[in-house]
Amino acid sequence: VQNAGMGEIEIEDILVGDRFPPWANNVIVSVLLCCAIHFIILPRLRGRHTRDGGSGTPFGGSGQPLEDDWSARKGSKSRLLRQSQASAAATDLLSSSAGTDEGKEGEKLSGEGSSVPRETQPKTQSIENDGPNVRREQTKPEPATKNGSKRQQRRTDPPSPVERTRPKLKSKAEHPGLCGFCVWHSAISEIYRSYTVGKTDGSTPALPIIPRSERGQVPIHLEVMNATSAPFDVFWIDYKGNEEYKGSAEPGATWYQQTWIGHPWTFRAQGGKVLLHYVPFRVIQTTARVPTVNSRNESIQRFTITSPSYELQAKDFLCDVADPVFPFPSTKFKSPQEAFDWSCSHMEREESSPRGVLKYLCNVLEKPDVPKYRQIRTANKTFWNEVWITAARGMLHALGFEENGAYVEIGPEEGVLPGERVDQISRAVSALKALLGEIEGPNSGTSKDKPAGADGFGRAGFGRIGMN
Repeated sequence: VQNAGMGEIEIEDILVGDRFPPWANNVIVSVLLCCAIHFIILPRLRGRHTRDGGSGTPFGGSGQPLEDDWSARKGSKSRLLRQSQASAAATDLLSSSAGTDEGKEGEKLSGEGSSVPRETQPKTQSIENDGPNVRREQTKPEPATKNGSKRQQRRTDPPSPVERTRPKLKSKAEHPGLCGFCVWHSAISEIYRSYTVGKTDGSTPALPIIPRSERGQVPIHLEVMNATSAPFDVFWIDYKGNEEYKGSAEPGATWYQQTWIGHPWTFRAQGGKVLLHYVPFRVIQTTARVPTVNSRNESIQRFTITSPSYELQAKDFLCDVADPVFPFPSTKFKSPQEAFDWSCSHMEREESSPRGVLKYLCNVLEKPDVPKYRQIRTANKTFWNEVWITAARGMLHALGFEENGAYVEIGPEEGVLPGERVDQISRAVSALKALLGEIEGPNSGTSKDKPAGADGFGRAGFGRIGMN
């Protein structure tokens, strides 16, 4: 240290304490000592500690030798220079050894007994650090080739689709009867009108849904014929639920009345017993087979009140109802052919197509011995829209299809569908093909004959009731 007035002062003299510089030189010495401790002594101590096997101290928690920051910064330029020179040399070597030299190099590598193929040999790069004598090697993985990746990749295969196991058919070889058809027919009939018959015990039958008139918007013309042996009185149930007398009908006479959708009517015997409660809910579409309009194209609902049959008398009913459009009760259907014919009429009435049900029935005819064609999943979107919510559902029930859980099926699990049932389906297919020509033919369509409210409109608060 050069000091004016004191000559040169050696650092050893300062450390020993023989000579002391003035205060300015003391500051310089302090700075030098701090630099020496920070950049020389402490890094040496860190390296010595890690070499001694330390596993975790404030100097190095991992126990690995720490690089000297100062030496790392000092040797960064030289390291980059060496790397660039090595890359240039490798490029020249590869370009000069193209062709047959490459094959010889492969034979040489394979002759050295290496267990790793030539194209998968990992390339190593040596990194030398100034400061502590540390030598590390970094392994560069080989990039993917055209034939496939040489690196181990994690592949996630998509889950295999779950195979749906078809349950065994629970239906029998013989026709199950019309129980399923009657349930379906009753539900369809209640969309258009409702009948509640009184009993001999004097109990008053409950009115359906709301026991009062609604603010209907579509008119209905009633034609009620008295086919009993005694006159009956006619009452209209007003908006407060009270009966209002309208008149009476003698035996053999017909009662004509204009009413509205959603207006209940009560027909009582002369003694006061309730014979029938009736409520119109929707206008019935007219067809060529069963017209439901008058000469002014106004909707008509007509029925006849008759004396009870022996079957109804056994159940204590006071009367019977003869409805030409929606037979009541549904148990009046006695044969599968009668039920099938009514379903065809209703399909024409609701203007749906038999094309969907034809496809399924033809599959059964072509392969009556294959169970999968005789078992249909009702949740299938195509089957649901084209068959299950149309009049075709009644056709299937009339032909003997049974509902079992999520499936509708016909015939036994083992064996062939009986011949008489195959003939029944064959006749149904012929009838449906003829109906298809009528519905989808050039002269089809009854839109011009539709009475007001035939699209389901008219009942207060229900929009277009019964629409699919």
